[in-house]
Amino acid sequence: RQPLDFPSGDDRHGVRLIGLIAVPSDSPGLYLGLLGAVAQTFGDSAFRESLLEADTPDQMHGLLVSRLGNVA
Repeated sequence: RQPLDFPSGDDRHGVRLIGLIAVPSDSPGLYLGLLGAVAQTFGDSAFRESLLEADTPDQMHGLLVSRLGNVA
């Protein structure tokens, strides 16, 4: 729940959410579509807060699937 000190260019910033995107290397369209959906989803401050308020990884997963489940 506490931010991690994470290097970002010249500064260090507290980071509370970290994500990973994994797609086949021969699927740039899939990658770009997923990246766009993730950017739009995480641009929603209410959604980010709901992730941060989740008590378990399963709750976080459920929130992500409910928002991004149809992307891939």
